[in-house]
Amino acid sequence: MPLIQLIRHGESIANSGGVSKTPACIPLSALGEAQALALVAQFPQPPELIVVSPYIRTHQTAAPLRARFPEVPVEIWPVHEFTYLNEIQYANTTEAQRSPGARGYWQRRDPLHCEGVGAESFASFIGRVDDLIKTLATRREQHISIFTHSFFINAVQWRCLHPEAEVDADYIHGYLDFRQANPVANAEAVLFKAPQARRQSALV
Repeated sequence: MPLIQLIRHGESIANSGGVSKTPACIPLSALGEAQALALVAQFPQPPELIVVSPYIRTHQTAAPLRARFPEVPVEIWPVHEFTYLNEIQYANTTEAQRSPGARGYWQRRDPLHCEGVGAESFASFIGRVDDLIKTLATRREQHISIFTHSFFINAVQWRCLHPEAEVDADYIHGYLDFRQANPVANAEAVLFKAPQARRQSALV
């Protein structure tokens, strides 16, 4: 079986309570940079492919690994974090300041709702997750390291458990419960396990 790692970025300025301008440009904190350096020790051998999201904190987390193995190709895939709040309205705010808006969004349980500029719907988010799962089924590399984000990692895990489920209010509720029960730490690597239905069909 191929080794596919979903790696959450190191601690970011936003994770540590700082102000962030837009989701895409949030950098690592000093601790996050140290976590990225420490992550390299988990790679006695290079992966065959390094994947990063378009967001700067995944690039920074992958940078020490890329420096250790400069021969490994790097690709940018749409595995970025789920941004569900309006970027203009919440620019230059802390996580605590965004918390009321976040609660309001999740209380809707509406997979098609979009908050506005820079945001996406939950259904669109899961569409990106589905696209990743399909892409991984076609890749020939035996070791892929994907630097991504916690919401995305949990969404991949939840989708693999429920590959055929309709993305509705109940699906969102289940995802939130799963996320609460399965937190992903900064710089943690989670192994990708393909959906059971897809594994079975591949054997037919």
